[in-house]
Amino acid sequence: MIPAVLLALALQEQGVLPPIQGGSSAPPAATPTISNLTVPMTIAETNRLAISPKVDGKLDTEEWDALANQNGAETFFQWEPHKAHFAGRMPVGQDLLVSLDMKGDGWYVGSDNLEVRVKWNGASAEYQVRRMAVDPATGPKWLDASDLQATMQAQASGDSSVWVVEISIEDPGLGFLPDEPGKVVGVRVDPINVNDGPTEPFAPRTMSMLNVVWDRGTGLPQGLRWKSEYQGRSVMPGENIRVRFAFDGTDGMAMKRIETRTEGWGRDFTNSIGIPFPTFDRKLRAFVDYDTKIAEGALPGWRIARATVYDAQDNPSVLQSSYEIAPPVSFDWDAKTIMASSEKQDVRLDCHIRSNTKRRVDGLFRVVPPAGWNVKSGNDKTFTLALPRARKRQVFEIEIPGGFKGSAPIKLTSMIGPYTAERTVWLIVQ
Repeated sequence: MIPAVLLALALQEQGVLPPIQGGSSAPPAATPTISNLTVPMTIAETNRLAISPKVDGKLDTEEWDALANQNGAETFFQWEPHKAHFAGRMPVGQDLLVSLDMKGDGWYVGSDNLEVRVKWNGASAEYQVRRMAVDPATGPKWLDASDLQATMQAQASGDSSVWVVEISIEDPGLGFLPDEPGKVVGVRVDPINVNDGPTEPFAPRTMSMLNVVWDRGTGLPQGLRWKSEYQGRSVMPGENIRVRFAFDGTDGMAMKRIETRTEGWGRDFTNSIGIPFPTFDRKLRAFVDYDTKIAEGALPGWRIARATVYDAQDNPSVLQSSYEIAPPVSFDWDAKTIMASSEKQDVRLDCHIRSNTKRRVDGLFRVVPPAGWNVKSGNDKTFTLALPRARKRQVFEIEIPGGFKGSAPIKLTSMIGPYTAERTVWLIVQ
């Protein structure tokens, strides 16, 4: 990775950045600027789990994955497919500045670099979203990010000395945010003075490259390896899920006990189990199943199955694995781009309805298009998923008004008995 200062100098030599004047390294600006965005952050953990927060402006127990502590502020970051979540607890007088290199390919690469600045007005959160791109001809510049701002949720609370904010951003069909583990995102979350002026697009900033993962282990003794095994990572309330923690090791490691439970919002709706750690078999394997029913009333979202393993000296090793509490079905949608037209046009689209249950599913599929759009066919259609965790393609046709360009939200819903599943997907018209 090129250090931020060297990158800035290189961009100056190429004519992308303005030259340094009078021996000063500060970019020209009429307002105060933020000077600490090149200082590397000290990250608590580079592997980030899929966890869904409840965006209500309150940091609840085990709701958030700690990111960093700096300048008197605590910051947090986690993800789930197609979404990124941030939070901060700061002294009053500081704003929160989120920088996100969504593809993890560098702050000065591509058009996937996002900045969110959140202010506390004493009663609620005020925020601005900007997207930065580097044009080979004109250099870095801020782009309109109204599509991303439309997907964003932010809630805050506070008093005269400290305020808290929770932020959730969804991918509006751009394909930038990670949809599965194994991806890398560049992140920094900074508390900044409320009087700091807006950042310039050419101002360098040092990002931390973080891995989005399903599973994470900390404090493991040397030589102990583990993985999680599922029949499916999604489960609906009222049904059971089994997470198998599979270990490779030896009895000489003297593992004594293992305790399993669900963290955070799922804790009161699931089992907590503690057992002696099993012996390793002849193939040096040991298995522990966390088998739990998800009680009715559990909040939907990504949760953490946690296993704590204690050795003979009661030293803990913590294993965490993400799974989803979901409605009976979910919608899978591949990002789609349609060419704009001055005339209205009918476009045939499709999604996949995926079962999260072992039961037969009979439901009603419905499409809610943007205002002024029409659904030509495929709306209010019944469907059946007869096999456990089955998946079927669902086709529908919509009419796009002439002259429309941009990201269009389309809400997909299914009614299955007392349950309603919904997801807003985005169609890009350009």
